[in-house]
Amino acid sequence: MSSEDKANRSAPPMTREAIAAWAMQHQRQIRTLARSRLTSHTRSVFDSEDVFSSVVRRLDGLARDGTLRPNSEAELWALARQIALNTAISKTRLIERSRRLLTEDGPLAYEIERRISACVGDDDAALLVHRMYEALENSADRQIFGLLLRGASHRAVSQLLGISVDASRQRWMAIRRRLLAWFQDGGADA
Repeated sequence: MSSEDKANRSAPPMTREAIAAWAMQHQRQIRTLARSRLTSHTRSVFDSEDVFSSVVRRLDGLARDGTLRPNSEAELWALARQIALNTAISKTRLIERSRRLLTEDGPLAYEIERRISACVGDDDAALLVHRMYEALENSADRQIFGLLLRGASHRAVSQLLGISVDASRQRWMAIRRRLLAWFQDGGADA
């Protein structure tokens, strides 16, 4: 077999164990890459841990499916960079999340979706989410809002914050009221 034929053959799939070991070995570099992909506005919404987790989760999923077949370390890094870039906040994803996650929250979902849709680009959408965070005085409320906006369930929120599921739901109701009042008072328009 010629060297050209060898180069054209796809590499064997990476195992989940191999990708986990690679990610842990290069954790610092991946986090640095993640930080470089976050703007000042998106850093307040997502941090390098979120981006790192997304990169590892996506690579693990590709390994699980047997489709992660990098031909070189450079190809693996290129894929990790692309995943990090795609993980940065996007207006489209925020709209999708507001539709999916806030369906039971009719008026709030409507306000969020309407304002995000009116944003010119991803940076404006990230700034809007940042301002929504700032409208919440309590850091736990900011955490709950951020987790639910990212797709966490009330059960996951309760486990992460050490509160009951009912307490998470009750806090979410208060957060919804606060954000709706903020929208109605023109807070998002300031």
